[in-house]
Amino acid sequence: MSAVSRAVRLLALLRLLGAHPAGLTTREIAERLGVSPRTVQRDLIEVQAEPLYAPLWQDDGYRWRIMTGYDMM
Repeated sequence: MSAVSRAVRLLALLRLLGAHPAGLTTREIAERLGVSPRTVQRDLIEVQAEPLYAPLWQDDGYRWRIMTGYDMM
């Protein structure tokens, strides 16, 4: 996989979470992005790290959410 396609997927992940304030499970994210749940797990770790520092959290129902007000720009 190229670095560009991975970067595009990471941005798509953030946009997807931003569009679903109620959150999504790892499996739901995987289905929407067309990747495995394990890839989503790695991507969730990646977007929370430098340089993006996306403020994600997982609720008790295992739904991933992005904190309200986070702006990628």
